[in-house]
Formats: sequence, structure tokens, C-alpha cells
Amino acid sequence: MAEEAPEPLKSDVHHSGTGLISDLDEEAVRKAESLLDEDANLIEIEPEKPATGLWAVAAGFSRAVDKVSGFFGRISQGLIFVLFAVGLINVVLRYIGRGIGQQLTSNTWIEAQWYLFALISLLGLAIGVRDGVNPRVDFWYANFSIKKKAAVDLFFHWGLLAFSFVAIRLTLPFVQRSFDNRETSPDPGGLSRWPLKAVLILAFALFLAAVVSEIIKSALTLAGRSGRLERSTPYRVE
Repeated sequence: MAEEAPEPLKSDVHHSGTGLISDLDEEAVRKAESLLDEDANLIEIEPEKPATGLWAVAAGFSRAVDKVSGFFGRISQGLIFVLFAVGLINVVLRYIGRGIGQQLTSNTWIEAQWYLFALISLLGLAIGVRDGVNPRVDFWYANFSIKKKAAVDLFFHWGLLAFSFVAIRLTLPFVQRSFDNRETSPDPGGLSRWPLKAVLILAFALFLAAVVSEIIKSALTLAGRSGRLERSTPYRVE
């Protein structure tokens, strides 16, 4: 009779399973890093025809707007660390003050937190448009051809363009009143509010420029006059 193969020891099974789990974990980490990497999985689609004349001017304007959006996006990212520091200082001072029976925090620091949060959100609007982080059904959109994606983007960005004009139109008198009155916080020690409200105009202007840039890029793609960076895998499924 053929000898039966010995049963694997529990320790062998344990180590084998651990190795499998470790391999799966490493693969998951690599996939996560590739999705988080801004330049990962990017495929450059070559243009069918060179951009000349007005097409070239439009492409240059789009590139300039993208750089400006990136600049303010980096400012927004930097303010996240400032917000964290201010929040930490507020918490520490509150507990120290409670321990020694004194008021160490003030409305200045408390309001600075939500001012910073507002700035992060407003200055990050344009780069959100540039990087295409707006919600979309990616498992549906990702299967489209390059030109069909451009057509969908073009259609919906016209809606965002209309929204931008309406937002600026409604915000101007609101900001003007605040500026004329040099509006400040009603709370003792609070900050001036008119500078923050003035950022609304800047934010919507940047948003408008970013939308125009995306419309230009979609039009160039449809005309075969521009290359396009496509991700081989979608950002997410929503």
C-alpha cells in the first residue's frame, strides 16, 4: 500500500496562511497607493491633429488656468495643517485653563478655526474641477470612449458654467455690503468677516476659470486637437 502523505503541522498551516494574507495585504496596499498617487495609472492619448491658431490659444489659456488652480490648491492643502495646529492649540488651552481656573482661549482662536475651514473649502473648488473629483458614476463613465467622455464632460460643464455666473452675480452685493460696513464678528474678540466674504468672489472666479478650462479641454479632445490624460482605472465607484 502507498504510504499516506503526512498531515501538515498546524504551524505549517499557520505560516502558509499568514504568508497568503501578507501577500494579499501587500497587493491591497499597492493598489491603494496607485489610486492615491496623482500620476498613477495615467495614460496619455496622443492628439489626432496639432492645435493651431485659436485652438493653440485656447489650449494655452487652459494650461495657464490649470497652473493657477494648482497654486491655490496647494495653498488650500497647506491651510489644512494650519487648521490642525489652531484646533490643537484651542484644545490644549481649554484644558489648561480649566485646570488652573482661568480663561485662556478667546473668540479669536475659535473663529480662526472655521475661517480656515472656509478658506480650505473655497480655495480648493478650482482644483476639484481640474482634477475631476466631482461625483460621477465611474463604473458607467469609465467604459466610455475618449471622445464620449469628452462629450459628457462638455455637456455637464456648461451647467457648471451657468452656476458659476449665477453664484458670482448673487455673491457680489452680499460681499459689497459686508465690505462697505467693514463687517466684523458680533462676538467680543472676534475677527473681521468682510475679508473672508471677499474670498467668495475669488473662489467663484477661480471656479469659473477652471470650468472654462475643462470646456476647452473637452472641445479640443472632440476636435482631435489635444492629447488627454486618462486613468486606466477609475477613482471610485459612487
